[in-house]
Amino acid sequence: MNSPMVGRNLLGNEGYERLMSRLGSNDQVLLVASHGVHPHVGGDFTPGSSPDRIGLTQNNLSVEMRDLNWLDQNLALQAEGLPQFDAVNLFRVGGNAGFNPGAEASLKLHVELARNHLVSDSASFKLPVQFSGDLFETVEIAETPESSRQPVWMGLWQERWCRLHFWSPV
Repeated sequence: MNSPMVGRNLLGNEGYERLMSRLGSNDQVLLVASHGVHPHVGGDFTPGSSPDRIGLTQNNLSVEMRDLNWLDQNLALQAEGLPQFDAVNLFRVGGNAGFNPGAEASLKLHVELARNHLVSDSASFKLPVQFSGDLFETVEIAETPESSRQPVWMGLWQERWCRLHFWSPV
């Protein structure tokens, strides 16, 4: 939703500006919508919390997802031709671990069906998440000083080359 092209198309200009004004400078927002028998959040889902049915992973690490609870009469989906959804949520993703929207990730849906009060069946489904490269500006990563710096032990030996050279047995 952070991309102006996506955010403005789904929320309209005013809605997108309202969303971006409420976000921090490094916050990433993901919209998840579902329709059908098993929505991505359960009936007991608490707005503003982390969902228990879906999760986001990137580089085999879990990425924090927290519901923003911002979709209401002041901020709603406005795109024409959208299907009717049973559940729509805006999730802030990343947390301390961060989230790179330009890298591959996957959304995992956990489905559990109770057969009776003792036995239940469960299944997990993974959906690859890849955003279009046109939505992002590619930035060249600068080389860190640590990668071009000599190890400390080499500097110590080179500083003492005279002492080592003259004291070494020939």
